[in-house]
Amino acid sequence: MRQLRDVVAAEESQLGMGVLGAARDAERVRVLAVHWRRGDFVRAKRGMIEKVCVDELRGEAQDPCLHVPIVAEAEDLARTIRERMASQNCSALFLASNADEAEVAKLTDLLHIRPLRYRPTIGSGFDNRGMRAVLDGIICASSDSFVGSRSSLFTRNIIEERALQALPLNTSVYA
Repeated sequence: MRQLRDVVAAEESQLGMGVLGAARDAERVRVLAVHWRRGDFVRAKRGMIEKVCVDELRGEAQDPCLHVPIVAEAEDLARTIRERMASQNCSALFLASNADEAEVAKLTDLLHIRPLRYRPTIGSGFDNRGMRAVLDGIICASSDSFVGSRSSLFTRNIIEERALQALPLNTSVYA
């Protein structure tokens, strides 16, 4: 785990901002991390609606229950990102996603901001899907605010890690 944190710290240095282990203060860039699940998830869940009667993050009843789409399309996600960046005072966006380049380009065009993405050195020990997922998860769990994909185990794991770090509940939402 120490080696993994060192690699992320090196990436932070390259990006010119910290996510892991940085003091949370007003002078530091605040990062909104987003997990946007695409690919097979979209094929399996597109068009499905989830009935939400309890806010999973806060354990509070929703009255009336909400009916929300499981898959966030680029337009809906862009709206959520803009709202969260404003409400959480974030100026940088980190994107953890298996979206193809065309989907990322569409989201970037809608946001007018280029999201940061973890990209390991080609051929390094971190240049594989599993390692990228681990590092994306660490960055998302350590960010100032987080937006996740509904019905995604990856998102749930990130939210659980954020709770274990005692980050405020209002800093995590579903898209």
